[in-house]
Amino acid sequence: MAGTRQTGRRRRTILRNVNEVINLLDGELSAVKGVSIELNLNHQYQSARIKLKNQDQTSRCDGVGELRRELRQCSHWERLGAAIGHNTTVRKLELRRNFNSLAGLMDRTNDVNAEVHQCIELLLRGIQSNASINDLVIDMDLFPCDGSLPALNLQDAQFKEELKSLRLEGHQTINDNQSVMIESFLESTSLKELFIENLALKNSSVTAFRRIIMACSKVEELHLCCSSISQCAAVANLMEDSRSVLSNLTIHGSMDRESLSAIAAGLANNTALKYLYIEYSGETSPVAKVLCDTSSIERVIASNHTLESIILFCNVNPIIQKYLSLNKNTNKELVIRTKIARYYFRGEFDVSTFASMDAKCLPRVLAMIGGGESYQTNQNAVGFQAEDAIYQQSAIFRLLKRIPDICNVSSRCVGKDVGLEVSDVSDSSKRQKVSK
Repeated sequence: MAGTRQTGRRRRTILRNVNEVINLLDGELSAVKGVSIELNLNHQYQSARIKLKNQDQTSRCDGVGELRRELRQCSHWERLGAAIGHNTTVRKLELRRNFNSLAGLMDRTNDVNAEVHQCIELLLRGIQSNASINDLVIDMDLFPCDGSLPALNLQDAQFKEELKSLRLEGHQTINDNQSVMIESFLESTSLKELFIENLALKNSSVTAFRRIIMACSKVEELHLCCSSISQCAAVANLMEDSRSVLSNLTIHGSMDRESLSAIAAGLANNTALKYLYIEYSGETSPVAKVLCDTSSIERVIASNHTLESIILFCNVNPIIQKYLSLNKNTNKELVIRTKIARYYFRGEFDVSTFASMDAKCLPRVLAMIGGGESYQTNQNAVGFQAEDAIYQQSAIFRLLKRIPDICNVSSRCVGKDVGLEVSDVSDSSKRQKVSK
C-alpha cells in the first residue's frame, strides 16, 4: 500500500509499484487542473524513478517512487503507459534516461534486447495515446542512434495539437532520420516553444540542422546551439522568412564575429524578433548597424525597428542600448523619424539629399531636427535626451548654410502643426538620384 508523508503543506504519496501509480493517477490526480509526470529510466531499462506533481494549487497531493523489479515484465510497462495515456489531466511529461555511472553512459547501445525493445514500445504506445500533454521534455539518449529502440512518434501522438512546448535534451547527435521526424512534427503543429540547446544539434549535419530550423516558422520562442557560420546562416534565413513569428531567440555556443554578422544580417529584414540572447563577447558593430544604418536615409528606414532587448557576453555598446530603447515604442513611424532626426543628422551628413525636396517639406525637416512644438511630446516619449541639442543645432546650421533657398520658403508653410512622413524624405532622395 502506498504510504504518505507531509512536506510542509503538501502531502506526498510514496509509490512502490505500478498499481499505486495508476491508483493515484486515476484517483485524486484525475480531478485536478494539471499534473506533471517525470519518468527517469535507468541505463539498463530495468527500473524507473517516477514523480507525479500536482500543478493545481487547490490540491496538494504529489507522488514519488522507485519502480524496480516489476518493470522487468512487459505487462507492467504496458499498464504504466496506458495509465498515462488515458489520463486527461497530465499537462507536462518528462522522459529521461539516468546513467548511474560513466560505464552506463558508454554502454547505452549495448544493453538493448528484444524484451527491452517491446517494453519501451508498449510504454511509448500508451503515452502517444494521451491527448492532454502540452509540455513535453524528451531525453534523446533514451533512443540510441542505431535505432535499436523505438522512438516516441510525435507525428502520430494524440497530444500533437495540444503541445505548446517541446524540449529535446541529451548528448546524442540528431541524425537525418530524426531531423525529418522533427521537421514534419513542427510543420503540422501549433508549437510555441522549442528548446534544443542542450542537445548536440551543433554536431549534426548541415542538412539536418537547416531542416529543423526552417520548420520553426510557427515557433515563438527558440533555444538552440550553433557552432558554425553555416548554422548561424540557417538561423538568419529563418529570421528573414516572412512567415516567421519568432519573438524570442537564445543561441548557445561560442560565436565569432563572422557568425554574429550572419545573425545580424537576418535581423535586417525581420519584424518579429524582440528578444535575443547570444554567447558573444567581441565587437558589436554589426548589431549596431542593423539597428540603425546611418549611411543614408533609406538605410535608416530599412533598419530593424523591432528588436527590444539583446544580451551578450560583453558590455553592450551604449548606442545599441539607445536604439533598443527607441524600438520599444509601438509607433514605428515615430521610431523611424526619431532615428533619422537623432542619428542621421550628425556630422557630415549628405545635405544634397534635401536640395530638390519640395519647399513645403523643409520647415517640417527643421521642426523634426529641432524638436519643435509638434515633435517635443513624441521625442520625450521615446527617450529624447538633452545632449542631442548640440547635434540638432549643428544639423540646422548645415542645412541653412548649404541650402540658402530654404530662407525663401513661404511663411504660411512655417509653423503648421503637421508631421513629416518618412516618404517625404525618402522620395526626395530618390528624385535627387534620378536627376543626377
